[in-house]
Amino acid sequence: ARSRLTAQLPPGLSPASRAMVLADLLYSVVATVVGVAYPAFQSFKAVKAGKDQKKWLEYWTVYSLYSVAEWLVLDNLISGLPAYLFIKAAFLGWLVHEGASYLYHHALEKALLQHEKAIDEALDKATKEALTKTQEIKEQVLELAKKHAGSLVQALAPKEGAQPADKAAGKAE
Repeated sequence: ARSRLTAQLPPGLSPASRAMVLADLLYSVVATVVGVAYPAFQSFKAVKAGKDQKKWLEYWTVYSLYSVAEWLVLDNLISGLPAYLFIKAAFLGWLVHEGASYLYHHALEKALLQHEKAIDEALDKATKEALTKTQEIKEQVLELAKKHAGSLVQALAPKEGAQPADKAAGKAE
């Protein structure tokens, strides 16, 4: 008997291909649990208990930059390697236990301090541009809504003599 998971695999896959697809799925789940769910819950517990959250702030800082690097570079360069998801899961496990603090203190902190002003300026500029663009889009949508409100209401209003969908389908009220 096939499981629900293996039943969803494309037919005609060789056993080796099936194993690789299932292993990728397993490592993807493991990487998500190890890299996101576990640290999120530990962060929650640290905040709840009033504990020092430095470890988890360091983790999320490193993980965030790793995620950006993965999206920009790793996905295109090495994500096709057969052991990529296994390596990713192992790397995230290392980050959770000691790696994030190590990377934060030995590489990231110095770089962020060195470029903090430029990063702040870039983020401020991007935020202002996003808010301006959002306001422009909002004004355009409101203008369109005002301009076409009458025809929109007419299009949505039930036609005279038409029955509601439930009655037309023979459903009881």
